[in-house]
Amino acid sequence: MKKLFIVVLAAIGMVSCMNTDEVIEVSNGDAIAFADAFIENSVRATAYDNGNLDHFNVWGTVTAGQSTAPIFAGTEVEKDTNGVWSYDGATQYWVKGVTYNFRALVDGEAVVANNMLTGVNVDITEQEDVLVAEDMNVTYTGGEKYVAFQFAHILSKVKFTFDTTIANTAYTYTISNVKIADKAIAAYDIASKTWSGHTGDATITFAQLTDEMFLIPSAEVKTISFDVTLKLGDVVLSNETKTVKTDVKLEAGHAYNFTVVLGEPGEPIKFTATVLDWDLAGSIDLPFYDATTNTATVNSADGLQIIAEGIANGTYDEEINIVLGGDIDLSAITSRTIVSNWAPIGTEEQPFKGTFDGKGYTIKNLALVEAEAKEGKAFIGFFGYAKDATIKNVTFENVYINIPCLDIDHSQGHIGAVAGSLEGTSLIENVTVKGDIKVYATQDANGASRVAVVAGGNSYGDVTMKNVHVIANEGSYLIANNNTGALAGQLQGKNVFENCSSNIDVTVNKFFAGGLIGLAAGDSQFTNCHTTGDVAVVAGREGRAHDQYRVGGIAGGWADGANKVCTLTNCSYTGKISGKNSDGSVAEPLDYMGYVGRGYTLNGCQGSKVVIDGTEFVQKYNTADKAGIYTINGCTPVSTADELVAALKANEGVYFLNDITVAATEGGYKKAGILQNKAQTIDGGGHTLTVTGAGETWSCAIYTNGGIIRNLTVAGAMRGIFTAGQSADLYIENVEFKNVIYTFNSDGDMPANPFGVYVSNSTVNGWTSHSDMHTEVVYTNCSFGEGSGYKYGRPYGKTSYVNCTFCAGYTLDQSKTKELTFTNCTWE
Repeated sequence: MKKLFIVVLAAIGMVSCMNTDEVIEVSNGDAIAFADAFIENSVRATAYDNGNLDHFNVWGTVTAGQSTAPIFAGTEVEKDTNGVWSYDGATQYWVKGVTYNFRALVDGEAVVANNMLTGVNVDITEQEDVLVAEDMNVTYTGGEKYVAFQFAHILSKVKFTFDTTIANTAYTYTISNVKIADKAIAAYDIASKTWSGHTGDATITFAQLTDEMFLIPSAEVKTISFDVTLKLGDVVLSNETKTVKTDVKLEAGHAYNFTVVLGEPGEPIKFTATVLDWDLAGSIDLPFYDATTNTATVNSADGLQIIAEGIANGTYDEEINIVLGGDIDLSAITSRTIVSNWAPIGTEEQPFKGTFDGKGYTIKNLALVEAEAKEGKAFIGFFGYAKDATIKNVTFENVYINIPCLDIDHSQGHIGAVAGSLEGTSLIENVTVKGDIKVYATQDANGASRVAVVAGGNSYGDVTMKNVHVIANEGSYLIANNNTGALAGQLQGKNVFENCSSNIDVTVNKFFAGGLIGLAAGDSQFTNCHTTGDVAVVAGREGRAHDQYRVGGIAGGWADGANKVCTLTNCSYTGKISGKNSDGSVAEPLDYMGYVGRGYTLNGCQGSKVVIDGTEFVQKYNTADKAGIYTINGCTPVSTADELVAALKANEGVYFLNDITVAATEGGYKKAGILQNKAQTIDGGGHTLTVTGAGETWSCAIYTNGGIIRNLTVAGAMRGIFTAGQSADLYIENVEFKNVIYTFNSDGDMPANPFGVYVSNSTVNGWTSHSDMHTEVVYTNCSFGEGSGYKYGRPYGKTSYVNCTFCAGYTLDQSKTKELTFTNCTWE
C-alpha cells in the first residue's frame, strides 16, 4: 500500500572530513589515530552536533587470513580542550595487508545494551540522542592514515507548532499537556541500518510547547494528545483533550514538525506534519482524530490516504467516521496517465463501516488507473469496499477510471468512482459526480462487470441511494462489457433509489446496460429518477438469446424471481435505448416500456413483477423461450392491429404498447373495429385506437358487451363505444373521444338481467346517447364538450352526473329521461 513518506536515510559517506591538526601524536608514524568526527545532517538542531561532540566509544577488529582479533572494545575516545582526540590504553598500530573494521557509538543512558559488532538497544524514555558511525573494510597501505567517522543520528526528533490565531482577539486558545504514546524499546541493526523489535509502552511528554523530543523511528501507530482550553477573556468556554492517531513513518536522522492549526471556534482543528530540512517531503496534513466520537476530520489528499492505510492495517477502527474539512484535490496523488497509486478506503478484508460526511465539499480529479488486468474482483473506487456504511454530502468532480479486465466471467469487477463495492446495508445520499467523467473497463472482456460511475456492485447487500446525480460534460462516457449503469453496476438485495438522475451515455458490449443501474438483482424501488443519456447494448453474446433486450432507460435488467418486485414511480428516460445481439437481432419493441430490460433468471420467474406508475407487468411463463412475455395490469400487451384482434378473440384482456389503427371488419350492431366480450379489459396505456371504415351510421370503434375500457383515446368512427346488449357492467375510465360523433352510445330495451354503465375521469366531447337498457348510467369527474360539431347528450334511463363539467352551450335533452340527478356539477 502506498505510504505518504518515502524518506531515505542518507548513506554514511566515506568522504574525508579530517582536520590534520587534530591527530593523536604517537612515536610511530603507523599508529592508528582518529580524525575529527563529524555528525551527518549537522544543520539540524540536535542534542549532539559538530560543536558539542566531545567523546565516543569505538569498537574495532583486525582480520588477517581467516582470523579476526579485537583491537578496540568500547574504548572511549575524547576530545580535549585543544581539539585533540585521544584514547586510553595501549596504542594500536596499522599493519599493512590486513583488513580493519571500525564502528563507533555516541551513547548515553538511552542505550540499554550494545554490541557494536551488530547493534544497539535503545530505551526512548531516557530522551538522549544516540549516534553511530562506521569505517569498514579499511586496508592500510602505508603512511599517515586516519579512522574518519561521520556520525548519523539513529533516532527521530519531533516537535510541535501550534497555530492558535483567532480573528476575534477576545478569544484565546491555550495548549498544554502535549504527549506522544509510542513504543519504549527497540533494537537498531548497524549493518542494515534498520529498527526492529519495538516493545513496551512509553509516553513522551512535552513539558514546554517548544520542546524537541526523541522517538524511535518506525511506522508504528502513535497516539498524540493535548489539552485545548478556549477562553473568552478570562472565562473558560471549553477545556477538552484532543487525540490524534497516526502511522506516519518516522525515519532515522530526520526531524519532524507537527503543526496543529486550531481554526475559529466551531471549525475543525487542522493537523499537519512537515519534515524539516528535507526538501522532497513537502507538507503532510494529518487527519484530526477525535477518539470520543471516533471521527477523523480530513483536509487533504494525504489525510485521506492516511485513513485508508489506517483502516487497512488496523490503526483506525473500521467504523471510523470521516468528515471533510474542505475541498480536496487528488491530482497530486492520482494521475490519468500513469498507474494510480490511490489506496481505496476499505478493503475486502478490512471494509469501511463508518459514515463519510463530505459536508458539501468537493473531491476533485480522482483517477483510478491500472496497467494490467488482475484475476479476481478489483474493488476499485474512492472507497474500495464499504459495508454497512453511509457516504453523504459530497461532490466528486472530474473522475477518470481506466481498468483493463480479463476475458473471464467476473474476473475483475466492482468498479465505481465513489465505491467499488457496497455491502451490507449501505446508504449513499446527497452525492454528485460531475464534470469530465470517463469510465472505461475493457469493453470486450467478460470480466468488465459491475461497473458504474458511482458504485460498482455488491453481493446481496441492501443499498439506498437518495439525491445521487451524475452530471457529465459533453464527451464523457461509461463503457464496459456487462452489468453497467450510471449509479450502480449490479446490486443484489433490496435497493432503493430516490430523486436520482444521470445524463451520461452508457455503452455495454454484451448485456445489462441501464441508465441508472445495469442489473437490479433484487427487490428494487425507483422514485423520481430520471435519465437523459443514451443507453446501448452493442453486441450481445454469441449463441445467447435475449441479450438485445437486456437494456433499459432506468435498469438494464432485474431479478425476475417469483418473489421479486421492481417498482418505478414518477421515473423517466429521454435518451435512445437500443439493444443488439451478436446475430444482428435488434430489440423491437423493448421490454417494460423501455424502462427496464429483460429479467435475469428467465426460468422459474412466472408471477414476478415490474410496476411502473401503478401499471403491473407480471411475467406470464416460466420458460426462457417465452421470456419477455408478460401481462400488463392483467392484460396481454399488443402493438399491432392483428395482435389486438387476436388477443380479444382469445378472450384475453389487452394493453396497448403504442397507438394502433385497425380497420372496421368485426361484427357488431353493424361494423366495429374491435369487439369486447365476457367482461374483458381494454387498457390503452395512454395510447390511441383509431378505427377506419367505421363511418356508417351504426358502425363503431368498440362494440362492447361489458367489461373495462380505460386509459384510451378513441378516434375515427361514427360511434366511439357502442353496446346493444350487455352481459356485464361496463366501466369506462380515463377515456377521451376524438373525431367521433357519438361518444358512448347504447340502443335497446332493458333486458331481463340489466347491467350498469360507469364512466369516470373521461373527456366526452360530442353526442352522448344511451337507452334505458341499463340499471343506471353514472358519470363521475367527466367533462362534456363539443366534438365533430356536436355538444349534446340524451339519456333515456336512470342517469347520474357527479362532479362533472359541461361546456358553454351544451345541450342535455331531458325529455326522455326517467330519472336524472346532478351532484356538484358546473356549467361554463
